Amino acid sequence: MVGSGTGCLLYIIRHAEAAGNAARTFQGRTDAMLTERGRLQAERLAERFQKIPLDAVYTSPLQRACDTAAAVCRNHPGLAPEIDPDLAEIDGGDIEGRSWAEFSALYPQASALWDGPLHQFAAPGGESMRQVYDRVSRALMRIAANPGRAVAVVSHGCAIKNLLCFASDAGFERLAETPWPQHASVSCIEAGEHGFRIRFASDTSHLEEALRAHTRFRGDEGRQQVQTQPE
Repeated sequence: MVGSGTGCLLYIIRHAEAAGNAARTFQGRTDAMLTERGRLQAERLAERFQKIPLDAVYTSPLQRACDTAAAVCRNHPGLAPEIDPDLAEIDGGDIEGRSWAEFSALYPQASALWDGPLHQFAAPGGESMRQVYDRVSRALMRIAANPGRAVAVVSHGCAIKNLLCFASDAGFERLAETPWPQHASVSCIEAGEHGFRIRFASDTSHLEEALRAHTRFRGDEGRQQVQTQPE
């Protein structure tokens, strides 16, 4: 095992940009491929993790996450992504594939919850935010149960937002206050006998300016809102 100390060190990675992100649609479980920009972002992740020891890499089963995880594994001979279904993105149900304008127009009540008390949101015909929170929390606890390891976990915007909220011990009701992670960003969580500690969140220092997000996309695959600096 290459992890340092007695706890488990987890690098939480949001997948690189995919087709639905570029199209500004709600992706959810839609299995979109990485864009050319996303492939470049994945290359930078491979470079960042080249000198970071890893014992395992876990990923959502969705292709955009699997391709990002494969890049993280590239410079680690013998490592291959291990699929964990609990790391999948929220099931958007009837919203999937719709633009954010369509989401607001067709489902105004759900849209208001997405923009406000996010913990109360439930996708019409899909998952509730509580269901997402419970399963990603379960995944984090399971992966962190083996002390002394360093692992990478590749997932999605909404899933990671819930995971970081859980790790912060802020409480599910404060989910909306947890920042959305950027594409190809890295967060780091240390798991120990006293719980979890977030070392840093949504770091994109491995990306050059052209590959960093200069807008914030609200939601799992985003509604645009101007932001001058990347999270």
